[in-house]
Order: sequence, then C-alpha cells, then structure tokens
Amino acid sequence: MKKLNMQIPKWNLNRWIRVSMSSEESKTQETKLSVKGIDSSGGSYDLLKSQKLDGKECSSIKIRDFSKTVAIDLIFHGHYNEPNLSLILDPNMVLAQKSGEIDINLIYNPDCGKWEIATAYDSVSKEFIEPLKFENKGTASAASKPTTQLKTGTVKPKATLKAVAKKMPTK
Repeated sequence: MKKLNMQIPKWNLNRWIRVSMSSEESKTQETKLSVKGIDSSGGSYDLLKSQKLDGKECSSIKIRDFSKTVAIDLIFHGHYNEPNLSLILDPNMVLAQKSGEIDINLIYNPDCGKWEIATAYDSVSKEFIEPLKFENKGTASAASKPTTQLKTGTVKPKATLKAVAKKMPTK
C-alpha cells in the first residue's frame, strides 16, 4: 500500500457465536446450555480453539439454577491476535427467546487489539436483545504468534529459468 501511496483502511473483525438451550427428556428435567461458533448467516464456523463454561472446558453444560449467571470463556485461534474473551450470560435471556437460541456478535478492533462490543440478538428474528458484559483476557494464544522474523528485501532465486531449462531432458 505504501508503493501505491494509499492508506490501509480501518476495519473491525466481526465474529458470531450461538448460545442455545435445550431440555433433556429425563427424570431430572435438566436444561443444557451449549456454545458454538457460527458465521454471519448462521452456519457452523470453527472460530474457537476452545471454550470454557463456568470454568469447565466443554461445549455444553447442564443448568439447574437459573438465578445464576454463566461465565463463558472463549479462546480464539488468534489469526488476528484476538485476545481471549470472557462473557457473563444470564441463561434466562436465552430461555426468553422462542427458539431457545441467541446469536452473539463480537466486534474486535485489530488496531488496539481488544474486543470492543458484545451484543445479543434473537437467532431467528435477528432482533437486538441487549449488550453483554465482557472482559478481554490477556493476549492471543502462543500458537498464533509468529515464531520467526521474516527478513525483508529482494528475493534472489538460486537458479535462473534458463539454467533450469538446460538441465531438463529433451525428447
């Protein structure tokens, strides 16, 4: 962009996760809360390296007490050096939706390296529900950080095209 005399435009990264609740047909009538990554149209999308629900590394947990909030810790692959994110979710918000699902839009600003917005939407009607409480947790995982420094400059090929052509067998 420097050679073209153009500025790199400012941009934000939009990520989506779906939180769903379903009742299990059993004697205890437990409700299961699950979390998964989705794309902007609602299809499954592998954007999470892992997640923790109330401190347990899993994709779903059983909810027995709806008066307590659920802590959702999201660990991203870190392709854009996204830090981990901790959300606080009231399970009653999910239950209040007819579908039993909400979509959470997460907006990350790569310039400052922080998640800026977390908002909940109904997964069917796409209506805004409310902003969510969240906290940026540290930095992206070590696997996503570059391990070697690349040297800048001109690349000099070891062999020219003519030299390679001379070595090729002819018919």
